[in-house]
Amino acid sequence: MGGARCGPALIGLLNSDNATVREWAAMALATLEIGGAVEPLRRAYRACLERATPPDWSEPGGIRRALTELGARTPVVPPLTARLRSTAADDAPGWPSAHFTELIDHTDLNPAAWPDAVARDQPGRHPS
Repeated sequence: MGGARCGPALIGLLNSDNATVREWAAMALATLEIGGAVEPLRRAYRACLERATPPDWSEPGGIRRALTELGARTPVVPPLTARLRSTAADDAPGWPSAHFTELIDHTDLNPAAWPDAVARDQPGRHPS
């Protein structure tokens, strides 16, 4: 099986009882650029929120990445992180190691601030 023929099966796996299966299905949908996957991915992400899955766990991260790769989401990058970002030879983002402590200690990277960042990704949801 390949390409678009996998779409319905992968979308169905977004409802699996297993978080890893849901995450990998989301990533496969993005990798295969499956049309019609955006709304099921948004529902899967809302389900993560309803289950109170921490936003830094791999499942919600994988779903956010899939939505980003499909053009349905803009990643949230804290201002300090964006300012210190450099680009590697392969156009991959990177940060000089001299700034790691500063990045980690920065308040925008505080896990307590993440729910607000996640809320900005949700249509109709606004941080309180």
